[in-house]
This record gives sequence, structure tokens and C-alpha cells, in this order.
Amino acid sequence: MNDALKSEDPVSIAGAISDLLAADPANIQALEVGLEIAKYNKAPELMRQMFDMVPMSGLSGDKAEKFASMLISDSSFTYRYPEAAMKFAEYAFKKDPENSGYINTYARLLYCLGDLEDALTWQEKAVKLDPNNKTYQDNLNYCISIKTLRPGNKKN
Repeated sequence: MNDALKSEDPVSIAGAISDLLAADPANIQALEVGLEIAKYNKAPELMRQMFDMVPMSGLSGDKAEKFASMLISDSSFTYRYPEAAMKFAEYAFKKDPENSGYINTYARLLYCLGDLEDALTWQEKAVKLDPNNKTYQDNLNYCISIKTLRPGNKKN
């Protein structure tokens, strides 16, 4: 994979990604590069195919959380894949329901899906589990600010 990336040859890179994913469908580096190639080729279906092939059996909670985060954080909505993100987030959460990082990602996913109330509940839990994590607190503050901006919550 690294040699193919150094060559900057798209055909070599695509072949290396394909080979690597055939041997290890949950390889983070291959999926990240594959995502970039899907964007470059304007092929969101390629990204969906890659993540649909990731086996859940034997997947670590950390990898599942990383995949969920990747699939909800892209700056382009075209390359977000909330269905797969939910599958990975729930899997990570089941692996370790008290992991503040998994809970934070799950809360962000709920927010992206429009479930602000549940996102707030889960983000508060992430903050309680790791009160010194500035990112979790910032995420919570953001959700609170969004809630106050909703119609019916504004004070005149």
C-alpha cells in the first residue's frame, strides 16, 4: 500500500487498496485512502461498497468507533454514510458501554440524524465519564446552543 501511494499511480493505488481490503476488510489505512479515492473519482457508491464489506465479527470497538466517526464527519454530505455509521457506533457501544469516546461518537451521530434530545443525553454522559475532555464539553455546549436556537426555545 505504501509503495503504491508513493508511486502516485491511481491504478497501482486502487489495486493495492483492493488487495489490502481483500486480505483485511477492516484495514483503516486502506479504507481512509479508499474514501479519498472515492471522493476524487466522485464515486460515493465505492465508499459505501467498501464499508459494507467490513466484517463486524472480530472488529475492535476502537476500529468500529473510528469508522463511525469517519462516516459522519465528512465535510461533504455525499460521502457521509449514516446507516453504516450507526451500525459501527452501536457495535462499539455494545463492546464497551462505558467508553466515553464511543458515547461521544454515538451522540454526534444522533445529532447528525436530527435527534437532538438523545444526543444531549448521551453527550452529557460522555462528559460525566470524562469531565476533563474539552472536546466532549465543547460538543455538549454546541448541542445546548442549538437547542436554545430552536423555535419555541428562544426568549424574546
